[in-house]
Amino acid sequence: MLRRTFLKAAMAAPAVAKEAFGKSVSSFLDSVISDQSAQDGSLTDRIHQLVSGLPYPDEISDDLIDMLQSWRTDGIYNIYEEYRNLQNGRSISPSDVATGALEELAISNLGQAIKSKIQYKLKIFELPDVIESKQANCLGYTIIFYILGNAMGLKVSTAERKEDHLENIVTLADNTLKIVDLTQKEDFITDAIVTNNNLDDSTQWRYRDNKPVMSGKDKIHINTNQEFRAEIFLNRGISYYDFYKANKQHKQKALKLATVCFDKALANNPDCEEAYNNRGAVKHDLGKHKEALKDFHKAIAIRPRYADAHVNIGNVYLNLEDYKEAREWYYKALDIDTELKKVHYYLAVSHINCSEFREAITECTKELAINKNHALSYFVRGVCYHNTKKTKEAKRDFDIAARLNPELRKNILRTFPGYISK
Repeated sequence: MLRRTFLKAAMAAPAVAKEAFGKSVSSFLDSVISDQSAQDGSLTDRIHQLVSGLPYPDEISDDLIDMLQSWRTDGIYNIYEEYRNLQNGRSISPSDVATGALEELAISNLGQAIKSKIQYKLKIFELPDVIESKQANCLGYTIIFYILGNAMGLKVSTAERKEDHLENIVTLADNTLKIVDLTQKEDFITDAIVTNNNLDDSTQWRYRDNKPVMSGKDKIHINTNQEFRAEIFLNRGISYYDFYKANKQHKQKALKLATVCFDKALANNPDCEEAYNNRGAVKHDLGKHKEALKDFHKAIAIRPRYADAHVNIGNVYLNLEDYKEAREWYYKALDIDTELKKVHYYLAVSHINCSEFREAITECTKELAINKNHALSYFVRGVCYHNTKKTKEAKRDFDIAARLNPELRKNILRTFPGYISK
């Protein structure tokens, strides 16, 4: 993923076709940028302003600046000085400034500098972690480019084209948009061309990347500053929740911290359905089933075809032993996404608790068709075969479950002796 391009090389790059967007889009982006740009003071002052606008303490600004000062010839201070020199008309024509060529050069060089210093790592996004490890996922890259781009004087916001993947959007002088996705190995800058100013709302438009315009479902959502803050809080909360699942001894503390983060995400963006869904999952784990259901239903009210929230409602009813209601929500989830993993397993659990062994076997078989290494499905199907006197099939499934999950081996040896060897 490492590739370096300096200003001279970037200036020789072929021009990319552009298409200006309408005034309503332009006005919206101007309002977004005005919330986040730091136009006064030195580059260092601007970085401090931008970091403080995100959910990070001021000392993180100093750590970021220390990291930047360690960058050498391709560092941001060099890029910034060259960019300012060009802005002052010292190596580039007025027509290039007017058409956005100047910003394209800065975008390319800044992106290449970041990519040469910070490598991709799936779960690292928090700014202090990115600074320390020199690694970042899509959100981490987006945060860094957002801060440094705006500090340099570019008009940078953030956007989401597909679920769970953030990118940057830069507005050029001629009002065209550029998408910057630093997770891409090459060609991390593409066009974003507005084709309709009046689709779903003021922040969602169709896009194309040097290709024919795609269907209406392919839209790009440009975040406000508050929505971007919410995204950081959301991912922070998910990190705490994942920590709890891996370290159950820290349950109360981790879940409390996760809840605080989801609350802050919703304070910044009341329409963040993922925050409602994740907060509901935390409440479910704390045994607050009614509160969990409220959050899951709020998530679905915002996004009716939110499959995960439907599954989570089913899980609440499964734990409450309301198996009929649980199945209804699982089937609704499968109507939205037939490839959802674990849902057929949950359906199997609802059936086995009602001694409906044949139905449970069917659901386990469906689960294993899309999730072939799911040990619990083999185990539950083995239990069903045991209860229906199909010893050969039970032994086969118990053997596979034991190989996939050593904890299940202990359970099988204790509860169903004779099926597998010690």
